Amino acid sequence: GALALLALAAACSDRNPAVTGDATLSDRAIGEGKIGSDAPLPVGDGPFPVGDGPTPPVGDGPKPPPGDGPILKPDLPPATQCTSAAQCSGYACNTQTQTCRTTCSQASHCALGFTCNYATGKCVKPVSCSDPTPCLPYACDVATGQCRTYCSAQVPCAATYICTAQGTCVKPIPCTDNTPCLGYTCSTGQGVCRTSCSSQTPCAQGYLCDDGTCVKAIPCTNDAPCSGYTCNTQQQACRTSCNQWTPCAQGYICGAGGVCSKAVTCTTDAQCNGYDCQNGTCRVFCMMNQHCAQNYHCDNQGACVPN
Repeated sequence: GALALLALAAACSDRNPAVTGDATLSDRAIGEGKIGSDAPLPVGDGPFPVGDGPTPPVGDGPKPPPGDGPILKPDLPPATQCTSAAQCSGYACNTQTQTCRTTCSQASHCALGFTCNYATGKCVKPVSCSDPTPCLPYACDVATGQCRTYCSAQVPCAATYICTAQGTCVKPIPCTDNTPCLGYTCSTGQGVCRTSCSSQTPCAQGYLCDDGTCVKAIPCTNDAPCSGYTCNTQQQACRTSCNQWTPCAQGYICGAGGVCSKAVTCTTDAQCNGYDCQNGTCRVFCMMNQHCAQNYHCDNQGACVPN
């Protein structure tokens, strides 16, 4: 009886082998909201978006890549090694990677004496103010005596300006229809053009909503005219981003920021410019040092840089 139980356990084990090594990228991937769908848009850790469907500032650290399999990302400059913020030109030193931050999404990402411009993700010197005059188009934060560098539903712009999907303040465009709105729709109740889009507030005809921004649609019936992206056959327009639910066209892979790029084939890490070769394709984005080739490490921007 004991021998029979042991045999049964071994058979079950063979049918369900343990998974070892790195988790697949698809396990870690985070979708960014499928174009032309009701999937939710992403939320960062900076100020919340404004308007009808804005995009928040970039979150902390390298963003987990959307899509399955290895991904492509443009080359990044080498990270600056640091032990303190004094070496980082206004940014904080990431003590985990011992490299200077190059973007911000919260105040702690900037060095003392600098503030985060959430709209651009840059650390800047604050501007003193007692009224909005030196801050235009942004408002003056009278509590701190400094100009604001972003806007949101909770942080309005200076008078006569409106907040865009990107957290920037702009002059509103008067309208009675969509004609002057550059791809967005006219809010006829307010008499001004919208500055963002969502599944509830679509773009004007001939445009698609890409992460809160209206972009010119490319007509299609298949993937051929879509430059690596897939065709949304329901809307008969090329998609403009990718994620784990919406992959790229054949021969392309989904990279950082939802960008489709040509896959680079490989047999060894030596062909991958500092990244590792995974399943016959070079990574060009990392989330841990194991994603890099020997003598390289993963910096806080998701790039493999020399040790």
